[in-house]
Amino acid sequence: MVGFSLSDLTGGKGMSGDVIRVQLEYAGDQGDAPNTVIAKFPTIDSTNRGLIESQGAYEREISFYRSFGNDLPVRSPAYFGSAMDGGPPRAVAARVNRGIDKLPAKTHVAMTRDVTKFLKPSKRRYALLIEDLGDDRTVYDLTAPPSTEQLGVALEALAQVHAKFWGDSRLKGHAAFWPLVTETPALQRNVYQVEALADAIDRYGFENEGTRALCNEAGVRFPADVARVNRPLTLVHGDPRSDNLLYASDGSVAIVDWALTGFADPGYDVGYLIAAAVDPRSGASSARTLAEQYHRALTAEHVSYDFAELWESVEATARCMVVQQTLSLRYLQGGYGDAKPMADYWLPRALSVLGAEIEN
Repeated sequence: MVGFSLSDLTGGKGMSGDVIRVQLEYAGDQGDAPNTVIAKFPTIDSTNRGLIESQGAYEREISFYRSFGNDLPVRSPAYFGSAMDGGPPRAVAARVNRGIDKLPAKTHVAMTRDVTKFLKPSKRRYALLIEDLGDDRTVYDLTAPPSTEQLGVALEALAQVHAKFWGDSRLKGHAAFWPLVTETPALQRNVYQVEALADAIDRYGFENEGTRALCNEAGVRFPADVARVNRPLTLVHGDPRSDNLLYASDGSVAIVDWALTGFADPGYDVGYLIAAAVDPRSGASSARTLAEQYHRALTAEHVSYDFAELWESVEATARCMVVQQTLSLRYLQGGYGDAKPMADYWLPRALSVLGAEIEN
């Protein structure tokens, strides 16, 4: 290689970072070397970066690709290289989070009214080079999610990933895997119950008593639900919303963005994708049908996992998403799609999975 040029990628700027296409220049025969690669860098938005770094997302994705990126059973960008500055030992952050989670509820609420005071972005540098899958694939974001059939294709692909790594000894203690959802469940529950839920009820006009009861239940059960989805069973993607699914013209799907991976319950991936994309007018019934399709695919891969257990984890994940999307109205900066918050799309869908009656 003798040089390169850069170009913006459609949809390449997001809340978590920038994605850039790199055109490579060669002096002679390039052999099997690619014409282009994709480079991923952290966001320059300090608030979002601080929040994302608190989840370890940049280093987790690099750690994932270094160990597992070229060992996936489904289509995903091949790994070409990466670099990142060193940071504090993982145990330090985990210990700090445990201490924060034990603080009183009033302190939790007060300290999160302005998260920029606590979630400061670091000066660490991160860069990831992966395969360019091209522009001929279709992405369905939350404003216009995939069809039920397309969701089924994605769930079957996730089943292949889960089966491939089921019980894999390499997963335990690996740097790529942090606890899913949050390391401070008590803090998030307290903020949700004391302030955030009331703000969401006012924003969305949740007047139905059943919907309000489901919202309250999500907060009460949040720590237990977080513990459930973190049961160490297999490698999970951790963020399989439809934005991270690329559909080819033949209907097949590629899975991208492995920044929130976990060694956890596969029901989290299932519930997460469904809760983000299901039609809220038929949420509960459609969710169960899709979960059954996933379960058949997992069973076909010779993995034994009771459907009742899976469904409990799907519902636990939907409740977690109710809490998380409500809290995102306080934390995340910037809009999504047509500039509305992501929660405007995700929250009613997650509630519909739990049985809430959502008109649109």
